[in-house]
Amino acid sequence: MNCVCGNEKLDSFNQYLDDETEALIGVNCTSCEQEWLREEYLNQRGEQRIIFNGQSLTEHKNPLETEQEQFQVKGSRTRIEADNFHILKPGDHISWHRPYIIWHHAIVVKIDLENKRIQLINYNNKFQVVMQWTYFEKEWGTLYRIDYPKKVTDKNPPKLILSRARSKLGETKYGFFSNNCESFAAFCKTGVSDSCQVRWLWGKIKETCGTVGGQLAKGVSKAVCAGIKEASSLTIEQTLKSAGKLTVAETIEHVRGASNWVGAGIVIAIEGGFLIWDLSKIYQNRKNGDLSRKDFIESAIQRFAEAIGAAGFAIGGSLAGEALGGMAGAAIGTAVMPVIGTAIGAAIGVFVGSVIGGTLGALGGKLVGSFVGPYIAKAIVAVIKRDDRAVKSITELEQGDQVVFYGWWLHPRHHAIVLDVDPSENKVRVIHNTYEHGVIEEWVDFETPLYKVIYESNSSRDPESVIERARSKLGNNNYNIARYNCKDFANWCKEV
Repeated sequence: MNCVCGNEKLDSFNQYLDDETEALIGVNCTSCEQEWLREEYLNQRGEQRIIFNGQSLTEHKNPLETEQEQFQVKGSRTRIEADNFHILKPGDHISWHRPYIIWHHAIVVKIDLENKRIQLINYNNKFQVVMQWTYFEKEWGTLYRIDYPKKVTDKNPPKLILSRARSKLGETKYGFFSNNCESFAAFCKTGVSDSCQVRWLWGKIKETCGTVGGQLAKGVSKAVCAGIKEASSLTIEQTLKSAGKLTVAETIEHVRGASNWVGAGIVIAIEGGFLIWDLSKIYQNRKNGDLSRKDFIESAIQRFAEAIGAAGFAIGGSLAGEALGGMAGAAIGTAVMPVIGTAIGAAIGVFVGSVIGGTLGALGGKLVGSFVGPYIAKAIVAVIKRDDRAVKSITELEQGDQVVFYGWWLHPRHHAIVLDVDPSENKVRVIHNTYEHGVIEEWVDFETPLYKVIYESNSSRDPESVIERARSKLGNNNYNIARYNCKDFANWCKEV
């Protein structure tokens, strides 16, 4: 038996075992991470085959591609709260957003609904893969289920996911960039080791380099257009006359004063461009039904906080770096070239200080923004009365649900009450308040994105009462965009 990498030692393969029957599902080579699986679990079949403990296994070629995310976790996720805790299932990939930058990831093994406990496999705080129970309400941070597309879930059933996770028990190969808790959970779920947090971090470093490019433009313009001019504009005679009069501080001010806020504008423009791009991707995740309303707002606010922090700290760091660099450069220049060294040294110092200060400022600003962003977002989201969740299948809808359809840009969210569903025709019968005809009942196409508004059990009427109230307003044509719109009508039907 030989792996594609040449490894043939039996003890160098992690075995995937069915927890119920102990049957062999597959193996994973610890040298190269190549998977060998039974035929029914293959995503894409390779050419090689091996015999492991008498079982024929096939080389697994995994065509899945990692998607660049703009945030520290996949955009497709569902917030888990007390009222929907029951939707968690064995094999789910879950993640807690800690009250700081990091997200902690794990694989669900069992659910104890009565005691609100989750048995999971994850890297613990001692950097070892362990199986443990944790209480939902006592865990630190907001819990999410990471959602994967059907092409992934179809080829990675719970038995395979859990066998991968159990095969790693006891492992102590944690690495922040190469084998962290997220890449472990992603590997169990998909067969591909992947970490959005690491890609996010590298993305932020690249963005910082872009921001620093603004600092470079700023520094170069000052050094070339100001410092060199300051030095070269003086004749030898003028320099000798002024050498004893022009102080280091005055020279630095001459150099710095020759520039304007164009450099700062470049920094803001660059960071603003990154911000707009990332917000558009967050919005697309929302529009695709991958983010709830509150998750969308939190993600957008945190990204905005990162941008503000990066731009502000980059400019502040640049200004501080200019002053310190200019003083150091002028002092060194004076010592090396007593006649004109002060101006040239100050110009070089301003340039170098601007770049270093701007770089450190941008990095620090992004980290500060990432840290304080969640707190700001949670404070804002706290005033939002209700959240919503994406509905991916018509079978998820029930009578009396309040749903939100996406409309056109002037009316992006339209609320309605569900009366019935027809999966065979892919249609939903609703009552809603419309601008043209008032409150009407009609069949509409089920199209995603579509969201279900979430009510606490004690804040919503029972489905029969909701429908009765909705029908009592049929024919009412008092639509008012400010006082009695589609949302006002739907809320009136649902609220106790």
